[in-house]
This record gives sequence, C-alpha cells and structure tokens, in this order.
Amino acid sequence: MTSLNEAFTQLLDALNTRYQTINPTGAAQFYYLVFPPEQALEVKRQLHKWKKRLNDQSYKTREYSFAKELPGLAEKHPLVSRSLQLEATKPASSAEKFAASPKLLHQLTGAAGEKLAADITSRFSGTSDKTVLLLTDLEALHPAVRIGTIENQLTQTLKGPVIVFYPGQRTAKYALKFLGFYPEDGNYRSTHFEATTA
Repeated sequence: MTSLNEAFTQLLDALNTRYQTINPTGAAQFYYLVFPPEQALEVKRQLHKWKKRLNDQSYKTREYSFAKELPGLAEKHPLVSRSLQLEATKPASSAEKFAASPKLLHQLTGAAGEKLAADITSRFSGTSDKTVLLLTDLEALHPAVRIGTIENQLTQTLKGPVIVFYPGQRTAKYALKFLGFYPEDGNYRSTHFEATTA
C-alpha cells in the first residue's frame, strides 16, 4: 500500500528526472497523483506541504482549482443567465427543474472541456519548465466534464509540467476510473502515481 506522501515523492522523483526517461505516450509533462476519492480532504490538507517541497526543489507552482474556476465560466454562459431570468419571473416546480436539468447540463457542458482548456491555456501557456501547474479539485468536474478531454487539448498547448490531483483509481498503466465509479478510461497519455492509503 502506498501513502499519499509516498506517491507524491515518487511523482517528484519522476518530475526531477523527466529529461532522462522516455515516456512512450509522448506526454511526459503530465503527472497524475491518483488517490481514493475519500482522501480528497487529506489531499487538500497536504497540498500546501507539497507546494513547499516543489519550491524547495527550485520549482515555482501555480494552481488551477476547478472548484473555483468552473462556476465563473458557467455564469458567463448565455443559457445560465437566461435560465436565472426565467426562474426569477416564473419559478419552476421541482419536477420541472429535474426534467430540464439533463438538457441544460448537456448544453452547458457540450463545450465546457474546450472552454476550460482554453482558459488554462490563456493563463499558463507562457510558463517555463521550472513552473509546475497544479490542477486541483477535479471532483468539481462531475458530471459535466472528464479531465481526459482537457488533458488531450492541453498537451498541445502547455510546455511546462502539470500535476493533476485525480480522485479515483488506476486500473491499468494508462487507464483511470474517475471518482471510482465512472467507467474505465484508457485514453490518458500521462504518467500515473497511485496512493492507496492516507
């Protein structure tokens, strides 16, 4: 069993030796710290310490929290503002809201992965290879977007290393299961380090 700190140490070692190894996926700059979803709060507690460890090794860190950024992007969507206006003038019953939710969610999230990737790219595309981007709070993407969609776009635009804090489980060398209950997704081109205990 690997603890969160042991998995992070393995990830840090791989980050420090990334120019000495060849990643067969071609996406050497993406590193996933995979942890059981019930450890999400512990990951948040450890994040400050891990940032310090990165800083001690001469890396700068920048963080992109999906929990903080996703609501702002959703509020800018024209359907959200229109829905809020309609709700203010004629409140819908719970049954009507429930029936409309999947349609609205699909319309909102159809391009959400692209918008998130574009937002991340616009903010972080000019960072150096000594700046590590930390993608946190992935659970906020449920049920709208999968991180694999975003990763596929970011591999084309980001130059520096990216650490993704992934709540789920590793099912194969390049396959992950988001939040532990989504179907297995083998489309990741990144390096994964799994923690099985706190």
